[in-house]
Amino acid sequence: PWWAGVVVAGIAAAFAPTPLLVAIAVGALLVGLVAGASRVTWPWVPALAAALVVQVFARLGTVHTFGISSAVGVSSMAALAVCGIGVRTRRQRRWTFGAIGGFVILTVAGAGGFGLAAQAARPDLEHGNRQAKNGISQLAKGDIAAARASFQLAATTFARADSDMTGPLSQLARVVPVLAQNRDAVADLTSGASDTTATIAAVLGNIDLESLRVVHGRIDIRAIRALEQPLQQLNAALDALDTAVSAADSRWLAAPLRRRLISLSDDIDEQKVRGANALEAAQKAPALLGASGRRVYFIAFTTPAEARGAGGFMGNFAELTITNGRLEMTRFGRTGELNAAGTGATVTGPPDWLARYGRLGFTNQTGGIAGNTAWSNITVSPDFPATAQVISELYPRSGGRQVDGVISIDAEGIAGLMELSGPVIIEGLDHELNSKNAADFILRDQYVTSADANRPDLLDEIARTTVQQLLGGTIPGPVTIGRVLGPLASQGRITMWTDQPDEQQMLHSIGMLGELPALDGGDGLAVTVNNAAPNKIDVYTGREISYNATHDPATGAVSAELKVVLSNSAPTQGLPDLVIGNAFGLPPGTNRMYFSVFTPLQMTAVSVDGVAGGMESSHEGQWHVYSRIVDVPPDGQRTIIVKLSGYLTVAKAYTFTARPQPLVLPENWTVDVHAPTGKPIVAFQGPLANRRTLSE
Repeated sequence: PWWAGVVVAGIAAAFAPTPLLVAIAVGALLVGLVAGASRVTWPWVPALAAALVVQVFARLGTVHTFGISSAVGVSSMAALAVCGIGVRTRRQRRWTFGAIGGFVILTVAGAGGFGLAAQAARPDLEHGNRQAKNGISQLAKGDIAAARASFQLAATTFARADSDMTGPLSQLARVVPVLAQNRDAVADLTSGASDTTATIAAVLGNIDLESLRVVHGRIDIRAIRALEQPLQQLNAALDALDTAVSAADSRWLAAPLRRRLISLSDDIDEQKVRGANALEAAQKAPALLGASGRRVYFIAFTTPAEARGAGGFMGNFAELTITNGRLEMTRFGRTGELNAAGTGATVTGPPDWLARYGRLGFTNQTGGIAGNTAWSNITVSPDFPATAQVISELYPRSGGRQVDGVISIDAEGIAGLMELSGPVIIEGLDHELNSKNAADFILRDQYVTSADANRPDLLDEIARTTVQQLLGGTIPGPVTIGRVLGPLASQGRITMWTDQPDEQQMLHSIGMLGELPALDGGDGLAVTVNNAAPNKIDVYTGREISYNATHDPATGAVSAELKVVLSNSAPTQGLPDLVIGNAFGLPPGTNRMYFSVFTPLQMTAVSVDGVAGGMESSHEGQWHVYSRIVDVPPDGQRTIIVKLSGYLTVAKAYTFTARPQPLVLPENWTVDVHAPTGKPIVAFQGPLANRRTLSE
C-alpha cells in the first residue's frame, strides 16, 4: 500500500545520517505520495519506494547506541513486508511463506552447525588465547625460552580451532546474519593468530639474551647488534598478531568472545611498546658502550638521607670510561674535592635552571661564578636532564674530564647493584653488605656505626668496592638486570642522561631519563623538599599529599586545593649532630627544608598550620614553582594548604600527572578530581613511588 511506503520512508528520512541518504529517503516518500495521489496500480512504483528505503536503512551506521539502527531498519522493513504480503494473491503468499520457512530452516541448521563447530573449537580457542597472553607476559619479563614455548603451543591450538571453525559444520552459518559475523571473526582470528604466533615462536628462537652478559668488565658489541634483526622481526610479528585480533573484533560478537579479544589486544599493545623500546635500546646501545669512540660518564652517588629535589645529596662521584664495550672506573672521589676545585668556575645553562638555583652556589659569587657549595647542591632540581647538563659543564671546570653523559645512583640503587655483584666486604665492618642491608646501612646505620671523621671514606669504599666487584666478575644478563634495576629506574633511583638527543629520547622511552614530565596542556603535580639544615635527618621525613580539584571541561578551568602533611619522626638525642643537628640553632631533631610545589596552575593562597603566608614564585620547564622554608619539629608535623587555579587545554581530555620524589619513606597520595556537577573525573589513593598519569 502506498501509505505504508510513505510511513517507512519518513522513518528512514528521520534517521538518515547524511544529506544524500536524507534525499534518497525523501525521494522514496515522494514516490509513495505520488502513487497514492494518482491512484496508480503499477506494482513497480511502491516497489521502487521500498528499494530506495532499503538503501537508506542499510547505511544508517550506528544511531544513538549500537544496534538501534539495525532494530529500526529490520522492524520497519518487516512491517512493510507484512503490508505487502497481505495484499498479494494466495498463491504468492504461499510461495512467500515457503521461502520464509526455508530461510528459517536454513537459519536453524546454520545455528546448529555453528554451535557444534564452536563447541569443538572453544577449548582450543580459549587455550590458545591463554597461551598467547602467557607468552606476552613471559616476553615482558624477558623469559625468552618460556615465551617461545607458550607461543608454539598457542600456534598449535589456534590451528586446531581454525580447522573446526572452517570445517563443513560452520559453512551454513556464513549466510545467517549475526552468526555470520561471529563465525567469520573466529575463523579469521584462528587463522591469523595461528600463523603469527608460530612466526613469533620462530623469531624468539633467534634471540639470545645470555650473550649480553658483562664478563670481566667487557660486553660483546657484536652480540648486541645481532639482536636488532630478530627484534625487528618480532615487532613485525606482533603487529601482524595485533592486526589479526583487531580485524576479528566487532560489536556483533558474543560478549565473552569480545572481552577475550579486547584483553588480548590490550596485552599486545603493551608488548608492542616494550618491543619498540627494546629495539631502540639495541640500536643505541653500541654507541653508548663506546663502539663509535670512547665514552666517559660521570656517576653521582646520592643519599636521600639528606634530601635533594632529585632525591638525595651527592656524597661521592666516579668516572666510568667505556671503549668498544670495555668498562673501566677511571676515577673515584668525594664531593668536597669538586667543591674545592670548582670555585670560580662559570656555569652558563640551562637558563631557567640557573635562574631558579644559581644562588645556591652556581652563580652567586662576584661576576656570576660558582662558589664552594655548588657540588653539594648539584642535585637540587627534580629535573635530571637539566641537572646533568650543569654537571657536564661544571665537571671539566672542577678538575675532571669532558663527559658524554651523567648517571645518578642512590642508596637503593647501590643495593640493587649488590644484588647483581653479590655481597661486598668493607674493611672496618664486622658484617658483609648485601642487597638486603646495604641501603639501611648507608641511610641509617653507618651514622651510628662510624660517627667519626673516617665516615666519608667508608661511603667511598662501599661505592668503589661494589662497582669494582661488578666489573671484575660476571654480571647477569639483561633479564636479571631489568628485573633488579628496572623498578629502581622507574622510581628515579637510577637515572641517566647523555648529550645526544636521540639517546635522550631512548632513555625517556624506557623511563630512565628522570625528567620533569611535559604536561602538554594537562594537569599535574610534583612536591619536593631540599634539606636546608644541613643534616642527614630526611630518613625520618614522611609525606601525605592530597589533591582535590574541580575541572570544567567546557572552559578548561581548574580550581584545586593541595594539602601536604610533612611529618618528622626524628629523635632529639641518641644520634650524632650530623644527623639531628643543624646550623641555625634550632632544637636537635628539627628538620628544616626548602619546600616546593610544581604545578601548571597559579597559586592563589597558602597557609601553614592554618596561618596564612606566602611562597616565592619561579618557573622550571612547563611548571610554575612555589617554594618556602618550612621547619618541622622532632616528633611533629606541619600541614601546608595551597590554593591553586588556572586553565587547561579545552580540546583534550583531562589528565593528571603525579611525579613523586624518590625519598626514603614512601609518599602517600590522594587525588580526587571531579566536574562542577560532582561527576568523578579521576581518582587515586595509596602509596606512590613511580610517576603516574591519570586520565578520565
